Amino acid sequence: SQRTVALGENGKASVLVVGEGNKVERKDVTLDRAGGDRWIVNSGLEAGARVIIEGRQKARDGDVVKAVEFAEEGEKPAATATKG
Repeated sequence: SQRTVALGENGKASVLVVGEGNKVERKDVTLDRAGGDRWIVNSGLEAGARVIIEGRQKARDGDVVKAVEFAEEGEKPAATATKG
């Protein structure tokens, strides 16, 4: 969604992903255009990337997080987080 993408002062777009060891990583992406409330990403993400869509404002590059997978609207989540 558009709220997932950050646009920097330099005009570059980026997203936060959950990488190896559950560490937050910033990935620069190239956008094509918006389709409804979603961006079409041309490059910068590989298939299966775990993009942070909730809590982006709190996450920082290098933070260790507990990922929770979300399903498409109307489906049950594939996984849930437990308080640990």
